Amino acid sequence: MKKENRGNFWLRCLLSLLVIVGSAITLLITNQVEAQTGVTKTAVFNVTDANGQPASGVSYTIQDISTDPFGLPIEGQNFAQEYVTDANGQIQENLPVGKYVIRLTDSNQYSSPTEIQFSVTETSQDPLTFDLQFYKTLTVFNVTDINTGQPVPGVSYTIKDVYNDPSGWNREGDKFSQEFVTDASGQIKASLPEGKYTIKLTNADQFSLPSNLQFYVTATNNDNNTFDLQVSKTLEVTVQLAELSFQQINPTLIKQITDVTLSEIIIDETTGNQTPGPSQTFTTDANGQVKVTLEAGKVYNLVNKQLDGYQPPTGMILDTRRPVPTQIDLMNLKASGDSSNGQPVPFKIVKTDQDTGQPIGWSSLSIRLIRPLRIASLK
Repeated sequence: MKKENRGNFWLRCLLSLLVIVGSAITLLITNQVEAQTGVTKTAVFNVTDANGQPASGVSYTIQDISTDPFGLPIEGQNFAQEYVTDANGQIQENLPVGKYVIRLTDSNQYSSPTEIQFSVTETSQDPLTFDLQFYKTLTVFNVTDINTGQPVPGVSYTIKDVYNDPSGWNREGDKFSQEFVTDASGQIKASLPEGKYTIKLTNADQFSLPSNLQFYVTATNNDNNTFDLQVSKTLEVTVQLAELSFQQINPTLIKQITDVTLSEIIIDETTGNQTPGPSQTFTTDANGQVKVTLEAGKVYNLVNKQLDGYQPPTGMILDTRRPVPTQIDLMNLKASGDSSNGQPVPFKIVKTDQDTGQPIGWSSLSIRLIRPLRIASLK
């Protein structure tokens, strides 16, 4: 019984092998017969640019599509040829009966459609005509100095592709990641395939505005894909003191806080210890603004002067080793009080719009008492 089962097993294996070999021979004969029919048809491809004009000198590759013994497609087994469009933007070729695909040879450029699959049969019209559009994918970045506006050569940027993986995570640089350096005219010229990208400054001791630019390369913008970037070793930051009133119900005395202090924080790279560095105090102008200059690669503490008795949240750390905002809003306090009778002074807090002067609702402010408020502290 066992011997019979083994015999049946090997017999089934042999029959399966014969079926596979027979299918392969049939496909091979079919492909050879199609290739040997002697029938050819003229295929004409008209290639135009983004403006609809004939595009000459563009390389395309035409390959045949056949099938392997397992039914999988194979490209270029019997026919593979590269062509360049002529002065009229055309490619012409006499092709035998079969199935073909045409693609742009240079993957750093864009063709619409991206490929054409077509069949040549004995009954196909002659000539077969197809239309393609070719787009130059040259993306240009103009890099100038933040302070002078002049082109800056020798600045390194890294361009990476951006996409969402099947899990929904945002990924960068898996398909494209390359460093570029601005030329003598402060430009970067990159030929990029269609897709979404980000460009970031490589030099850690410099600023770039914007700090991180995301852009798209598409068939509709490739002929005019130009972006402006600014770079510098220093950055001028505008501090705007937002209008926040801190008033007694019946105000008799008002003091406005206008001083802003910028202090450098010195960080020991080995231990990570932080020590205070040089500081400078600035006074806001009539518009409630002050401009402070930051150096790249340093860390600063920016605060506005405390109101004696209360400490509002009015400071922030500026780490120029990372992207830094050029516009910063801090609180501008207006305080009033009258405690001449020695009784607790009722206060109300009003936050107003700096443009219209109208109160802003649903705002919050955290106040911490340091010591009792005295009239002398408001003078």
